[in-house]
Amino acid sequence: MSTAAGGRTAARYGSVLVVFLVLALVAAMCTSDEDADPNTIGSNPVNTTRPGTVSAQAGELLSVRLSAGSGQTAEAQPVKLVAGEPLDDAAVAAIFDRLPEWMQPDTDQLDFNRPAETLRPPLVGETIEVPFPAGTDDPPPDVPTGPLEVLRFQPEGDIDVAPFISITFNQPMVPLATLEQLDTLEVPVTVTPELPGRWQWIGTRTLRFEHEPELFDRLPMATDYRVEIPAGTVSQTGGELARTVAWEFSTPPVQVQSFEPQGESLPLEPIFLVVFDQRIDPAAVLETIALAADGDERSLRLATAAEIAADERIGKRVDGLLEDRWLAFRATEAFEPDTALAIRIGPDTPSAEGPRV
Repeated sequence: MSTAAGGRTAARYGSVLVVFLVLALVAAMCTSDEDADPNTIGSNPVNTTRPGTVSAQAGELLSVRLSAGSGQTAEAQPVKLVAGEPLDDAAVAAIFDRLPEWMQPDTDQLDFNRPAETLRPPLVGETIEVPFPAGTDDPPPDVPTGPLEVLRFQPEGDIDVAPFISITFNQPMVPLATLEQLDTLEVPVTVTPELPGRWQWIGTRTLRFEHEPELFDRLPMATDYRVEIPAGTVSQTGGELARTVAWEFSTPPVQVQSFEPQGESLPLEPIFLVVFDQRIDPAAVLETIALAADGDERSLRLATAAEIAADERIGKRVDGLLEDRWLAFRATEAFEPDTALAIRIGPDTPSAEGPRV
């Protein structure tokens, strides 16, 4: 019992001490200006190097002094009145007569431009009642009958390039199906020579052959082709081809597109570059190239990769050429100064794509 009472007495004294300290702080803050040192705030000196800041010693109480502020206001300048004389009705009317004619209110109005997204949808037109799906009363479409015919085909004759072979019949040759299903059907066309690639039906009446794209993006050059559709070929509607349809076309043999260097000033050990319009075998083509120096034929060899790279002009030119379409060669021995050179390519220059030379 005595211990509890002692604890309550100590707590009461502690509360009184806290209240006393708070009152002392308030009294110090309210000290009059006459009793305070103008250079101190409470008992701490003002930091004169940084106005508005205070510093306190360790363990000392920090106090703040408030004082009335002062403001500066700019005096408003009155607007000066201009001395003048009022205009009479005639002078006012003369001024208005110089103004353009006033637009009528009904001609100076525009309709409100509403954003497109806020406009109402247009009104529908006439509604036609048609059952869906359609009924079975409509007659089926006309099916072509009679003998099967080849309406057109391409390419034919001598051509510069053949991107594909295309054949169109007058009747449907395959049913409506997916491309995977059509790929399994037999194609009634024979191409000689036989080529790697695929036949593809474009619709039910047009057939197209495309070469294997990893080898060529067209049919091979330097080749004579024959395409044949045998007699007795039957369409989906029962039409039969009365006679064999066959035609031929040819792609051109290898041709020289460019040759360099040329001119009257060449080094004694030049590297010659020939560019062709199709793929070639460099070693086979070199066998058909002849070089004469002042009338004497010289032996030739293919230029090495190091020799091509060392030649600044030829090296840059080769970097921009298609693969297997150029040939770089040189003479086995250096030429004498002031020597006339004559170079002949062909005949019988072979192509790496077909047998024509």
